[in-house]
Amino acid sequence: MKSLPRYPGQLDWLKRLFEECHQAFLADRPVDKALGAAFRRFPNLGAKDRRFYGTAIFGLYRYWGWLRGTVSPDPLLGLYLAYFLEEEPPSQLWSEALGLPAAPDFPPRGLNAKLAWIRTFVPQANLEDLTPKFLPPFGPSTLEALSQRPPTWIRLAGNGKFSLQLGQIKHHRHQHLNTAIALEQPLDLQPYLGEVEIQDLSSQAVGLACAAQPGQSWLDLCAGAGGKALHLWQQMKGKGRLVLTETRESTLAEARERFGSTKGVEFVWLATDHNLDLGGGFDGVLVDVPCSGSGTWGRAPWLRWQLTPKVLAELAPLQSALLAQGASQVKPGGVLLYATCSLLEVENQGIVQAFLAQHPEFSLAPFADPLTGKPTAGERLVLPEEEDSNGMYFCRMKRVV
Repeated sequence: MKSLPRYPGQLDWLKRLFEECHQAFLADRPVDKALGAAFRRFPNLGAKDRRFYGTAIFGLYRYWGWLRGTVSPDPLLGLYLAYFLEEEPPSQLWSEALGLPAAPDFPPRGLNAKLAWIRTFVPQANLEDLTPKFLPPFGPSTLEALSQRPPTWIRLAGNGKFSLQLGQIKHHRHQHLNTAIALEQPLDLQPYLGEVEIQDLSSQAVGLACAAQPGQSWLDLCAGAGGKALHLWQQMKGKGRLVLTETRESTLAEARERFGSTKGVEFVWLATDHNLDLGGGFDGVLVDVPCSGSGTWGRAPWLRWQLTPKVLAELAPLQSALLAQGASQVKPGGVLLYATCSLLEVENQGIVQAFLAQHPEFSLAPFADPLTGKPTAGERLVLPEEEDSNGMYFCRMKRVV
């Protein structure tokens, strides 16, 4: 049954919220944060309404390569098309408001079917339009995966009330990682903080590839809000030394809040990306660098269109510099783990190969793939279609001298 929107006021709200989000998009700011801020300002908007607005707005950026010409002067057509492409049939009220016949009851599934349908409104549309022109094309299955939002993955960090809650919600466990669970329906996780961590499966794999041990010393060079660092600390069973560094004070404060008053964990704010003096001697260093985020386009579709050749060109020297900084802190025999949430070779293998050519004291360190158990040569590219997760690249290296 076509239920949304139910009344004209919902379309007015949709336009209003889209305009706020689009201003953020044009300013290269995160669309999800803009929408979240709007929802907090208007708490009267119910959960079903918020889901409707979010689905239409996120869908517009997911298919922006097809829909960019449909949002001016009135964005309602583009949002209508996006909602249908998100496999949600719009209500007859919305169709009538646009002077369109009623939408089919069953939206098209799969990019080829969606392309055939959208050509009714955008005749020149092609699959290639869903990737920025300056990037190499993705394979069909990867492009398909990047056109869908992956589920929310969580990592079990303890036993308690949440284990009982699992029996009442739709979910599935990863076939190899028993502590990795994909939620198939919305769930308020606030009551279970400490028992679970919201962490994409691919990010969990990065932490496991580090293989931190109790009593070791580890450095998370680009710690962000501390998700991977928390995973490292749990592997270390709270014993040893863990240092988190970050250039954004507010983000580091968020990480500090997650750890609370935990002993053995240090937080270091770096005034610049090049001010690193921690004395070295770490058993392991994780360098999860800023990147294009191309592996997360299914979850954050606006990033696909905010990426430019200039931004990509500026990332490579930063990534190389951060990897070299991290390497300088690794003791002989220690581990260096480089990671991105990118699918682009220029940010992944390209950076690592150049680093190894300049640093013969490091070599690839084979490890067992955390997601399959199969041996690797020292690096792993997780494609989004493999696990219904974000895409991620990580490479484990060892300092041999």
